[in-house]
Amino acid sequence: MAFLTSTLADSLATLSHLEQFCRHVSEGLDALTFEECQELLRLVVERITVDNCRVRIETIIPTGGEDEQLRTLRPEPSKG
Repeated sequence: MAFLTSTLADSLATLSHLEQFCRHVSEGLDALTFEECQELLRLVVERITVDNCRVRIETIIPTGGEDEQLRTLRPEPSKG
């Protein structure tokens, strides 16, 4: 039971940070320069692969902890 409580608390903290990250990014998105847009993309995009005209973008979002990040576990391919 303690493990479940701890896991739930961690999940809620991560969700809270993710919501804060999204709010922070969306507030100034329109005012970003080209270079700042590049920096933001470099922060959240871990890898882009192309296979048979299918593009797969794997993302990573910092959660605020030193070594903690949200990653796409199974990135969705998109047809291009």
